[in-house]
Amino acid sequence: MSTIKAAQHFKSLSWVYPYGKYRGYPLEDVVELDPHYVRWCCDELPGFRLDPTARAELEVNEENM
Repeated sequence: MSTIKAAQHFKSLSWVYPYGKYRGYPLEDVVELDPHYVRWCCDELPGFRLDPTARAELEVNEENM
């Protein structure tokens, strides 16, 4: 798998949920509203990975909960 194709699997803060209870919401909003849900997605959904900026934002919001 090429580096470019592999990088496409990482979710950025502008990525919009196409499913679940936050369907239609950008990841940036969900990280703020419900960081535990985003962590669940990372842990339980195959291939759900965050880019470095989104991961850092998630960690900050988890600490503030």
